[in-house]
Amino acid sequence: MWAIQFGEGRTSSKLCEKVAQKKLGQSVQYFNSVYRNTGVCGVYTIANPPHVTALCKEVFKHFHRLSSEATDEMVPPLVS
Repeated sequence: MWAIQFGEGRTSSKLCEKVAQKKLGQSVQYFNSVYRNTGVCGVYTIANPPHVTALCKEVFKHFHRLSSEATDEMVPPLVS
């Protein structure tokens, strides 16, 4: 999670760091929901209209990086 009031130096992820450095939005928050055999994750963001496209591009780049670079060791099993 990151919000503009935290400033640039207090980010919790690479995506939050990029949003803060490029001043693309006011906040970024991740969410995830785990189900029996699957799950869903996403990002909530707040941005001013002139920055929405650039912010979406950063979010998509972040998810692409996660999907192509994540290993089984990086993603712990979430079995209940």
